Amino acid sequence: MLRCTVVYKIAIALAFIFTLPANAQRDNVWIFGDSARLDFNQPGAVLRSKMHANLGTASIADINGNLQYYVGTININGSSYGKLFDSIDSMLPSGNTILNFAGLHFNIFLPYLESDSIIDLFTVSHNPFASPGLYRTRINSIANSIISANIPIDTGYYPSDGVQALRHGNGRDWWLIWKDHDRINFSQRRNNFRLFLVSSSGVVLQNNQSIGTPSLGSRGRIRFNKDGDRIALASGSGLIEVYDFDRCTGTISNPLQLQIDSVYWNGVPLTCEFSPSGRFLYVSVSADLQGNLARILQYDLWAPNPAITKLPIHSWPFPSFGSTLTGGLQLWLDDKIYVGTGEQFNQYPDTFYTPNITHLSRIEDPDQLGSACNFNLNCVYLSGARSYGSLPNNPNYVLKEWAGSGCDTLSLTGLDEKKTENGIGVYPNPARDVLNIQCKVPLQQNSDLRVYSSGGALLLKQSLPLRCYRHAIDVSHWPVGLYLVVINSGDKVYQTKFQKLE
Repeated sequence: MLRCTVVYKIAIALAFIFTLPANAQRDNVWIFGDSARLDFNQPGAVLRSKMHANLGTASIADINGNLQYYVGTININGSSYGKLFDSIDSMLPSGNTILNFAGLHFNIFLPYLESDSIIDLFTVSHNPFASPGLYRTRINSIANSIISANIPIDTGYYPSDGVQALRHGNGRDWWLIWKDHDRINFSQRRNNFRLFLVSSSGVVLQNNQSIGTPSLGSRGRIRFNKDGDRIALASGSGLIEVYDFDRCTGTISNPLQLQIDSVYWNGVPLTCEFSPSGRFLYVSVSADLQGNLARILQYDLWAPNPAITKLPIHSWPFPSFGSTLTGGLQLWLDDKIYVGTGEQFNQYPDTFYTPNITHLSRIEDPDQLGSACNFNLNCVYLSGARSYGSLPNNPNYVLKEWAGSGCDTLSLTGLDEKKTENGIGVYPNPARDVLNIQCKVPLQQNSDLRVYSSGGALLLKQSLPLRCYRHAIDVSHWPVGLYLVVINSGDKVYQTKFQKLE
């Protein structure tokens, strides 16, 4: 096992010999825990922040790596709301009523490539004073103000397992995903992934899917791998599962179960993270009633049967007052996984300091099997700040368009809006069996109908009569997803979108 003091400063300094691409540096400043501020722009520097949140933090920097905003859930001052701060640690007006009261990974910042000034904060919440579900708060970073706060996007469902996001294959839009659960009775197992496409214009389209093993849910994490083609689910009720993901269509497929549900909040997963290559999945597990310690497990996803490859990487002994929590596993640009630990207090006494909470640990070589991954205990000093276990729930800002996939030229954002007109409508939308296409304007001769998948594949091409007011097509056999409908009529192009359900 490695130890590091000066090693940390040297490693981070070497990591910045190369120049990071634009948008990569949005993950350069982490705000979390009790006043912790880890700044990767300044090798070895850990400054203080005004964060006082034991769970659910998120932060975002600009494309040059300068901190812009941070937010925390379940603030330890007893508030039922999150608090949103700017780069100089000032709370934004109305920033003390963010609906993100939930758990470990329930906030995420999403920027838009077209404008560095607009940033969306998506939160999932079961705040007792509002409907449970997904909300959006929009920020103008030039004016340093909230444009709109707590706008309901998908409500009426209790969140579980956190919220996560990934760039669409076109490199512009975002896939946003969360999962619901039966918080009222804690008895009904569910496998409902609530998936949204957030376009660069701010439009949100829904593409929900039910797949994999139903679970009770609760706190845990959804996490994409570095390439964006796999998802891991670590559910607070015990389920660990991995899925394939298509960045163009948003399709989740091929569930791979690593562990089934166990006793609720008894030795269950808190968070997860992929190794850089995607070969290994790391999962942090809480202590249980049978005396097993809090620990980090490693699964080999390239093995014939990954479920039987579970290896313990590190465990923490029981402290005298409770147990150690490891709610933070976060891969950074240096391809190392940072580990946040906390002790079982809702609010630390002013005199309480232990090495586990005044430091982060790190997995130095996460693509190596077993002990060769080099778990480095308490090697990143937080300069007097303290961790509660969870690290910022930041997406992969580096991932770009999926070149050569087809969705880099045609996406669910549609064709070039300047060259198209909205002269058609579709119903029902969403559709299951038959989709009706209504022409709102007279067509010219030699008009044709084309339907594309979200990845840009041409699925259907039909000629249309001159007097076409309504045209029906059978979509019952088509996969679940989002589709683009295009009518070419003379020098006009009309287009719209529809969602296909099971």
